[in-house]
Amino acid sequence: MLKMAGTLFAGLTVLFGIWWFGAASALTKTALLQPRGDNVTPRYFGLPAQINEAASTLNKLGFRLYSVEKADHCMFHPLGRPTRVIIFSDTSWRQGTLCIVPNGNKVSEVYWLFQPGAP
Repeated sequence: MLKMAGTLFAGLTVLFGIWWFGAASALTKTALLQPRGDNVTPRYFGLPAQINEAASTLNKLGFRLYSVEKADHCMFHPLGRPTRVIIFSDTSWRQGTLCIVPNGNKVSEVYWLFQPGAP
């Protein structure tokens, strides 16, 4: 019985490794390993540079548009002056918020906060 449990654990570990290094998205890895941060490259999450395409990609990943507003901060990051920001929320297990600062019709900066498993 103990040998069978060890084999099952080893098999699950291998499957998790395959999923983690292959199928797990950048969002999943970020939610677990770096739940708060910023990255000026929209490609970090696999987002296209264009705002409309980025919004479509986020929708496919489970995010919903929360608000478009003028603010002097994007979540926890000060912007220095009132700037248009686009905020998306994720109500999946990741429980996250993603804030985009556009420059014209392109994604300029991305900030995020995830609280995986939060109620």
